[in-house]
Amino acid sequence: MAEVGYFRTEGSDSGAVSLQTDTLETKIRDPVTYEHINKYAPVKDVNFVVFEHGGKQFKVVEDDLLMLDYMKDVEVGSELVFDKVMLVGSADHTVIGKPMVPDAKVRAVVEEQTQTQKIRVFKKRRRKASSKRTVGHRSWVTLLRVLEVDIGATAKEAIRQ
Repeated sequence: MAEVGYFRTEGSDSGAVSLQTDTLETKIRDPVTYEHINKYAPVKDVNFVVFEHGGKQFKVVEDDLLMLDYMKDVEVGSELVFDKVMLVGSADHTVIGKPMVPDAKVRAVVEEQTQTQKIRVFKKRRRKASSKRTVGHRSWVTLLRVLEVDIGATAKEAIRQ
């Protein structure tokens, strides 16, 4: 069983610091909520989420168009649910998961499976007249439309407190 260490201060006046160790199972805790006042935010009740898919993180709101790496097992028009939500936020609050926000989900529908624009790779060795090479490359991608951002009951409870 792996152990994780973190520092904890003892008392307010003493300033003593001790190293506390926990197992990974006890390290996963309730989400942390931060309230902040953002007077420059134009829209108050728009929730955004940051979720993970394929080793990458994506920040989305409802009705976003999202370009992901190619997903070969999905059909155009099928609905996907992403539940690895790491952060939920708006202009008034931020809820950070440890490591994920429980019950939070992102629903999206597959709009298109296509290729990206062609990238040209040109290689030339200097002072060698015959050493030139041009190669093109197009990546396959999946385009998704975000239908719903559900922040979940746990995040709603953390926001109320």
